[in-house]
Amino acid sequence: MITPDTPLRTELEMLGISLPEKTQRLLETYLEQLDLWNRMMNLTTLTGSARIRRLIAEPLWVARQLSPTGRYLDIGSGNGAPAIPWHLACSFASTTLVEARQRRATFLRRLIVTLGHTEILVERARFEDIASALKAPDWVTLQGVRLESELFERIRSVAQENTRLVWLTGHGQCSISPQIRLEVPRSGRLALVFSFE
Repeated sequence: MITPDTPLRTELEMLGISLPEKTQRLLETYLEQLDLWNRMMNLTTLTGSARIRRLIAEPLWVARQLSPTGRYLDIGSGNGAPAIPWHLACSFASTTLVEARQRRATFLRRLIVTLGHTEILVERARFEDIASALKAPDWVTLQGVRLESELFERIRSVAQENTRLVWLTGHGQCSISPQIRLEVPRSGRLALVFSFE
């Protein structure tokens, strides 16, 4: 079945990303839920194609470069990006979203039920408060969270030798040197990748 062009499909194609129809439909549902909940709380100020590009297409482009698998942890999950697109498009053994704010954690839990992916775990807590109880992740993402040395060291405390931390950012100013620096085409945004070897 050929699906019609949509703003989502257009943004994905601009970055050379092709996804199964089922995954695209789930991402469309994510966008619809984001619109619905954004009327009740400030999940994002982005609109239109900029929102699709930042929250879905750019994170998926980064995921395509890195091919993440295993246990996945997203810190400061807020509006669901990059965690929801990564979970829907990648093969993770487990996915945990950490969000300290009650209303945003509620949004994430409802979104997960709507998407039919109730295997995703949402922890409503500050990462620092639950870090010691978490299983060592293979992949950690941050977007919309500032990567300070204290947070980096806290992530290191739960990391294993092969853990990779991916920080999606617009400025890339960090006192810690990344092992990989990816520049997202057409936007100039960065994905800085750190390891804990």
